[in-house]
Amino acid sequence: MGSPTDFLAPPNKLGKPTVMTEPTLDKLRQAFLIGASDEEACLYADIATSTLYEYQKKYPEYISLKRSWKETPILLARQELVKGLKGNPDLSLRYLERKRKDEFAQRSELTGKDG
Repeated sequence: MGSPTDFLAPPNKLGKPTVMTEPTLDKLRQAFLIGASDEEACLYADIATSTLYEYQKKYPEYISLKRSWKETPILLARQELVKGLKGNPDLSLRYLERKRKDEFAQRSELTGKDG
């Protein structure tokens, strides 16, 4: 994967200057690394979501970089959960109830008036 600066737009000689500067791309990266949505990241970077989407059209490889940043909080949470399982039987059971439902989930029988 590249860094955000690999996708900096070349200076625009004509017309309006690009808003996708290094500081803007860094703000987007920071927001995505904490699990922000596209809308939240754009608010933080002070750009319109349409600007982000146009940028992604121009640099489609940025999309996979953004996707990996968005997955980072999930990965960190999983690591913390697994670390916390050791010595914590209640958490371990809750984890197994969700991950191995067939074997560990609590079951309740529903019966009608005839038993």
